[in-house]
Amino acid sequence: MAEGTELAVAVAKRPTLDVQSVLDQKVLDTPRFNEACRRLGLMLEDLQIRSFDSFHIPGDIKQKQQLRFEHYEKKRKERLAQVLAERAKVIAQNAKKGEVPGVQSAQFLSMLESLFEKEAKRLEVDLKGQLRQHSSLVKDNEDQLRKEQMLQERLIEQERRRSKSQSHFVEASSKTREKRESKESHTGDILSRLDQDFKAKQEAHGRSILAEEERMARFSEAKSQESSDKAAVFKNKVDDMKKRTEQRIVERRSEGESKLLEIGKKIAAV
Repeated sequence: MAEGTELAVAVAKRPTLDVQSVLDQKVLDTPRFNEACRRLGLMLEDLQIRSFDSFHIPGDIKQKQQLRFEHYEKKRKERLAQVLAERAKVIAQNAKKGEVPGVQSAQFLSMLESLFEKEAKRLEVDLKGQLRQHSSLVKDNEDQLRKEQMLQERLIEQERRRSKSQSHFVEASSKTREKRESKESHTGDILSRLDQDFKAKQEAHGRSILAEEERMARFSEAKSQESSDKAAVFKNKVDDMKKRTEQRIVERRSEGESKLLEIGKKIAAV
């Protein structure tokens, strides 16, 4: 009885082992095991092993699936350890009452030893699978890091080009502004000279207009004087012509009268 109790306690101290095959074949479905589960408020389904794929959720990443799987395994193994420890207590209590573990308990412990070996192999397979998965994750992480590095390099190159383009743009803008200011200054100088030339020409034109007006005034005055002189001469000529005409009229009248007298005398003589 004491030997059976020690074996049960030894089994209870191995919480890292699970019993997938036992659960599948309902080997643990024994009175003492069921009593231990009842005392802890557990069911055999709480101790079942679930595959890694059963934790897959569409659209989720592998890391979350791995976390769910590891959390469930940890809790399951803790429950299994608690049940095995409670079963050892049930065996001890029954031993105190005078009940001796029978052949079924010995067979159960033998099965557990066999299952421990299977579990060790399964754990080895799981570890290899996890190692492969870890290697895959490491490779994926390295690929992601490499992509991020390439992206970072591209961003740096783009930033360098943008800075270079910005510098070139600033330099070109500065040169364009300098050219524009130079042209504006040159244009301002030209406009200033043109304005000065225009004012000078305007003043010269004003002076020439005044000189022309003075010349025209003098010319008009001279013409007026000349016209006045010519009018006086013409008037004198007209007066002379009138006088000569009147004198001729008088002379012709005298001659006519003389001729009429002679004609009268001749007529009278006849």
